Amino acid sequence: MKLLKEIPKGLQLSYVLFVTGDGPHESRVCQGLTSQFNGNEINLLNFRSPLPPQRVTGLPSLIAVRTYIAEFSARYFIWTCDKEYFVDSTDWTEQVNAELMNRGANATVSSRWGDAARFDVKLGPKEAILWCALTGTSAGGRLEENLSQLIYMEFQEKVAPDKEEIRSALNRRRLKIETLISQAKKPNLRQAAPSLFSVFEDVENQLSSHNVTSP
Repeated sequence: MKLLKEIPKGLQLSYVLFVTGDGPHESRVCQGLTSQFNGNEINLLNFRSPLPPQRVTGLPSLIAVRTYIAEFSARYFIWTCDKEYFVDSTDWTEQVNAELMNRGANATVSSRWGDAARFDVKLGPKEAILWCALTGTSAGGRLEENLSQLIYMEFQEKVAPDKEEIRSALNRRRLKIETLISQAKKPNLRQAAPSLFSVFEDVENQLSSHNVTSP
């Protein structure tokens, strides 16, 4: 996989759009993960959500998925969100579906791996595939919990799941988040961030050049 840092002229339908809210770490994690998965001819574009003029986070950030399907007929999306934005009493896939329905789209789960899933999305006559990964290791958790666990598994150092603590721990080793992810042992990455690992693994399986699918 390759992460494109700039939007090329003309949005190719084969591109996978990586959609996040306003968190600072998600795009760096995405960059590291693309180095771990080498599916042929899979290009990811990183988009924070939503489009201007105002950013939102949590479930409302799915507006970007609806917008790019409607305006550009984009077909493939990865969306990540911290668990803290979900209501524990309701299945998280139902909450994603409800948010998309509020935007005029219908979604059905085609595959699920715990806190990760692949959705088939329809917006009028247009169809797309949406991969979702919830981040955090506890109910109401955040991505920093996954990063803290990965640091412990890689270096046997206990670090609080806090942005500043994680930054300090990585600075001591002259690492960035993206290099932590790209250099991590795959079994450790699978265990520390299972939802993200499952999503990128499935994207590779579904969209590699020898196994391209259309929604």
